[in-house]
Amino acid sequence: MTELAGRVALVTGASKGIGAGIATAFGGAAKVAVGYARDRRGAERIVSEIEAAGGTAIVVQGDLARTADIESMIAEAVARLGPIDILVNNAAVFDFKLLPDMDEAHFHRIFNANVLGVLTTTRVAVANFSDLGGSVINISSLSALGNAPRSAVCSTSKAAVNAITKGKASRPSVGPESGRDFSRVPRIGVDDRRNPHGFRGTALNGSRRLSLDRKAAR
Repeated sequence: MTELAGRVALVTGASKGIGAGIATAFGGAAKVAVGYARDRRGAERIVSEIEAAGGTAIVVQGDLARTADIESMIAEAVARLGPIDILVNNAAVFDFKLLPDMDEAHFHRIFNANVLGVLTTTRVAVANFSDLGGSVINISSLSALGNAPRSAVCSTSKAAVNAITKGKASRPSVGPESGRDFSRVPRIGVDDRRNPHGFRGTALNGSRRLSLDRKAAR
């Protein structure tokens, strides 16, 4: 991972599970902002593991359903580590309900974090990319195929993440600066196992280019 040396990576939802594995893997070379919403202790544990291995990491907090939180989270990461080179949109809300039990609150809790959160985090992060541009990695789920019970809203939110990723990569819409956009489908479920290989998956469109303009994204 020598090509990541000195780069800055922001990983959302990195206090446990797949996000923790991604942050730990990046921490072997890159400087990592370990994003979390509520589990500060978990995020600090990941930072300690990265530092114990000789890496550089910080914790940054933000509720991805709130634009102000996203802006402050990214501002802190940039102030302490430098411009962002890699964004990993990993954080997501999973809440499973049968159709009779669904309501507006259930829908918005999931979509505000899983879809609007991805869009807003990407927009703000791109505006704070380094002059060389950067990469965006969106973590998806097999639930996007709609094959999980009681997951109508969660599955739809992850299908939206896939569409966002493909749309940005195939139809660059935010300017001329070069970067890359990927979507990953994890091979393991979202759980508390901090597996450093938990983010391995299938690239849906890994070779396509995404044009990123920091000014246009503001």
